[in-house]
Amino acid sequence: MAFGVKADAFSNEDDSPVIGAEVQVTLTAANGTTSLTNCTADQIDSLSRKKCAIKSGNASAATSCQLTLPCMGDFQLKGCITISGKSSCGKPLRVGRNASWWEASPWSAGPAIQIIPDRQNVTIGGDVKLIVQNPWWGPTSGLLVWGNAIKRQTRTLSQVPPGVSTITISGIGEECQGSCRVMLVLAVARPPAATAAAAKERRNLGFIPLPFTIKITTSPAGPTTGQPKLQTSSQTSSAADVTLPAVPTSKLFDPLAPRTVYAEVTLNGPQTEELDVAVAVEGQSKTAQGTALFQPKTGAGSIRVSVTDDGGKAVPGAEVTVLVVDKAFLDLMPYPLQNVSTTVVPDLSTTFSLTDLNAFRTSREAINATFTTLQRRLTQLDPWLPIDSDVTPRSYISGDYNAPPSPAAVDIPDWKYLAMYTTPITVLPYKACVFGDVCPVPVFGMFSSSTIMMASEAVAANTVMTAAPRAAPAPAPNGIPVAAVAKSAAATFVAGSAQQQPVVELRVEGNFKVTALFTTVKAGADGTAVTSFTAPENLGQFVVRAYAAAPKPASMSAPVDVVYGAAESELVVRRQVSLTPSLPRQVRAGDNFTAGVLVEAPGITQETKVTVTATLVTPPGSNTSSNPLALNGPASITVTLTPGNTQQEARFNFR
Repeated sequence: MAFGVKADAFSNEDDSPVIGAEVQVTLTAANGTTSLTNCTADQIDSLSRKKCAIKSGNASAATSCQLTLPCMGDFQLKGCITISGKSSCGKPLRVGRNASWWEASPWSAGPAIQIIPDRQNVTIGGDVKLIVQNPWWGPTSGLLVWGNAIKRQTRTLSQVPPGVSTITISGIGEECQGSCRVMLVLAVARPPAATAAAAKERRNLGFIPLPFTIKITTSPAGPTTGQPKLQTSSQTSSAADVTLPAVPTSKLFDPLAPRTVYAEVTLNGPQTEELDVAVAVEGQSKTAQGTALFQPKTGAGSIRVSVTDDGGKAVPGAEVTVLVVDKAFLDLMPYPLQNVSTTVVPDLSTTFSLTDLNAFRTSREAINATFTTLQRRLTQLDPWLPIDSDVTPRSYISGDYNAPPSPAAVDIPDWKYLAMYTTPITVLPYKACVFGDVCPVPVFGMFSSSTIMMASEAVAANTVMTAAPRAAPAPAPNGIPVAAVAKSAAATFVAGSAQQQPVVELRVEGNFKVTALFTTVKAGADGTAVTSFTAPENLGQFVVRAYAAAPKPASMSAPVDVVYGAAESELVVRRQVSLTPSLPRQVRAGDNFTAGVLVEAPGITQETKVTVTATLVTPPGSNTSSNPLALNGPASITVTLTPGNTQQEARFNFR
């Protein structure tokens, strides 16, 4: 069974897609040849030729990259890309099953299908090509459904041949406005009786892949018409070519039985057009990064918002809402800039519900196997076993598993099945298996928690440990609790130090605003709205957001009456000069050391001199002569800042 490979690559820097780069795809044995079963020397040698080069992001790549698994075993697909002389490989994709896996979980489901569109975004009046690979033995009929929550279209496909096919939907209409859901349903018929019998006789040691979805593509189709067009590839087969693999098969699964398979994909339909909004902040100055800079409380400036259509033409009379929010608050409670158009317009996405008969189909062989096994187990093994009467196979759920999926009860050997419902009755020197405790002996790979315990063990398991009472804290010598003494001493120290220190003007602010501005203004004839702004007392960065709404301009074709747009910028509120302490981690009595501050004056436009003065403060209750700290040099230092060097350190010598 052939499958196609499609590769997508993304940048490690910004996660953007890399289109058109060459990707080398190789198929190798995952664990060497030890995991391969009945693989001939020629089949092993063929692995070196199972590789291809495709373009990343190209939907037509898989038609030229069709691979097959040579035999039963663990294989892996690996894709590597080279850009600017640097190579990078993606995580290998595991395909295939080894003999142990097949033994633990017999074949119980057919392969799945997947739709690969040639584009993710569709337009009204445009077309889209859907690529699908039919893995079945002969042509199948199909039903194609696509649309949104308001309208949908259906087409019947009389014949979908085996292999890669392209289904073209042209003349897309309102059914794909906003969102477009596409579903393809295939009805697989049972091959003729003679063919089915011959297939069972010819069962060989071939391999059928796990029923995982495979990304496949094909070359672009030819000219389209107003109806969906089916373009087939040259990869075809007839019902006479049916060959069943020689792998363990569930007794409930008939690989030649009729079935219904389907696949879905969601495409992005035409979205509501948006206004183009630009925000410019004019402050007292700018930071080195070009962000508008304001002084707290007194800094004043303006916020200018320009509104244009998608062609760059001004939109006069637009209503603009401007708000300025503290970025620290948004960091704690993230709230990204909203797309008003998608928020206001109703969600047109939809889902399709399919009711098929797969879950109700069974065969005479499956019914006989189930009830024969059930009768034997109840009469010969244990009459208290559960009544397991499933006669339909379990569906395989695709995914990367470290262990095989659980098989049906009829496919489990009797000794394993009986062990699943066995409880040890031997008295063991362990208590019941609870989280964190030592468990009893294992049963069928798990630990039983229902082991009967000795009476002494039961008593020990329920014994409650009692902690010794905590001693009360000793009172202070004067009878005052220790906590009260500490609190009193701290209060005395603060009060004393406040009396000894020199008078220094402290910046005491309390009117902090999370939202520093919230206003609505109208855009003028030039599509520009301007509002004034005065900086709050908060220091830090602020996010400026503008939301615009206007009647739909004649130049826009959006199917709505009102269009919206949004944009954001930033501003900084900072004092003209700021000092950041630069101190040693620790010093000892008698040490000579340096300490100081980092002087910053961002936003200056010319050379600026800043004088920093160090003043020694005598500890409370001490006199000046007993101060252990002294300056060992000048008490004032002047630093020079320039627009190109807005920060400099001022350091003083102490002893």
